[in-house]
Amino acid sequence: MAIKGKKIYLEEGFSNKQYSALLKWFNDIEIMKYIFFGKDVLTFKSIKRVKSFCQKVKDAKYFGIYSNKSKKLIGYAVIHDFKNKQCQLGIIIGDKTCWGEGIGYETTKLMAKYSFDKLGLEKICLRVSEYNKRAIRLYKKLGFNLIKKIPEDREAYHNNKWVKSAALRMELRKKSM
Repeated sequence: MAIKGKKIYLEEGFSNKQYSALLKWFNDIEIMKYIFFGKDVLTFKSIKRVKSFCQKVKDAKYFGIYSNKSKKLIGYAVIHDFKNKQCQLGIIIGDKTCWGEGIGYETTKLMAKYSFDKLGLEKICLRVSEYNKRAIRLYKKLGFNLIKKIPEDREAYHNNKWVKSAALRMELRKKSM
């Protein structure tokens, strides 16, 4: 089942070909610099390791993000940790040529609509590095509210070195959409 947008579409699950793209992205410090697990996955050397890592995420639903024009995989979104009518959301745009094109915005909107309308959830939560200013602006634009700042939540590659980063815990409620 595809979830269609103006620039992209989302498809649930990955094949070996998609896992090889994830491996490439996981090994790119520019892509992974603010991601919670970024420093860990930079050491991954095999598709088997990527699959194992993805399968460890509790009750996760992974969606490949594909360009409507090229039909090429350009990133992925994941929703997981379903409880009390809420979930956690994560997004990675792995194709750097798509950065700044509104893909994260459209992906987040499509994932919110799917989570609220199809899954019957009431709230979507996420954590974003305090240094990821573009993502923070995007989430605020979409209606996510800052719930709390979590000090030293992760290591981030900021100003050409690994540093401790706080995370901003943000949430979007169905009634806000």
